[in-house]
Amino acid sequence: MAHLKIQRQYDIERENRGWTIDNITLFIDDEPAGYINIQNITEENFKKFYPNGFYDYLRQIAGYSLPADINELSINDISGYRLRYTNENFNALTGPQKIKELIRNNPEKHQIYKDFLKYNLNRPFVAYSSIHGEHDRHKIYPINQEGKKDVVFEDRSKYGSTVSFKNRGLGKVLYVEAGNMLAENNLSLHKSQCISDSANNLWDKLQKEYPESITIKNNSALRDKKDVIFSSQNIEDYIPDWIDTVEYTTIEAPKMEVEIRRFKIRSMS
Repeated sequence: MAHLKIQRQYDIERENRGWTIDNITLFIDDEPAGYINIQNITEENFKKFYPNGFYDYLRQIAGYSLPADINELSINDISGYRLRYTNENFNALTGPQKIKELIRNNPEKHQIYKDFLKYNLNRPFVAYSSIHGEHDRHKIYPINQEGKKDVVFEDRSKYGSTVSFKNRGLGKVLYVEAGNMLAENNLSLHKSQCISDSANNLWDKLQKEYPESITIKNNSALRDKKDVIFSSQNIEDYIPDWIDTVEYTTIEAPKMEVEIRRFKIRSMS
C-alpha cells in the first residue's frame, strides 16, 4: 500500500498576458508521480490585461507592435500591419473612437479576437499533464525571492526510485482534483483542442465510465464546435485501491513557505 500526497500550486507563471496557470502535483510516498497544469484567463485578469479589448489583443496576442496608449495610435502605426480604416481624421479620434474604427473596418481580425475569448475566457483547460514513466524527470516551480517562478527539471533518481506510475489510475486522480479545484471558483475543466493521444483516451474513458460527469456544449471557436466539460466529483471514488492514505497540501504564491489547505490522512481501506 502507498501514501498519496496531492499538492496544489497556484499561478505558477506570474503576469503571463492574463493567463493564470495552476498546478497540481501528485506524490507517491514523497516521490513525484505526475502533474497537471490548468490555464485560464479569468474575468478579473481580462479587465486588467485587456482594458481596451480588441486593441490590447492586437498588441499582446496578435503580435502587433502598437503604442500601449490607444490615444497615441496613428495611421502610420496601423498601416504597417495592413489594418484598414476609412476615417481620414483617424489620428484626431479619441481612443474609444479609434477602437470602433478598427473593429468596423477589420471584421475578420475582430472575429478572431472573439474566438480567442470564447476559447480562453473563463474556460480552464489542461495546458499540460504527465504521469511519470520509469526515467521521466519531474518539472517543479520553485518561487524565487521576487515572487516569480522558475522552471526546474528534477532527476527522480534522487528519491531512490525510478518506478513508472503510468497506467495505475493516477491520471483520473489529476483530472478529478483539477475539476474540484476549479469548482471552488464556480468553474469546470474543459477539454483542450491541442491534446495528446493518451490525454484524449483519458477523456474518452471518463466519458464512458462516468457519463454523469461530462457535459458537451456548442462552442463555435473550437475546431469540432464541441466543448467537452468535466464537472467536479467525489475524489474518493477515483483513488486507486493500491493507495491507503491521502494528504492534501497547497503552496501559496508568492509566499515562500508551504501552507496546508486541509491536512487529512484518510484511510482508503
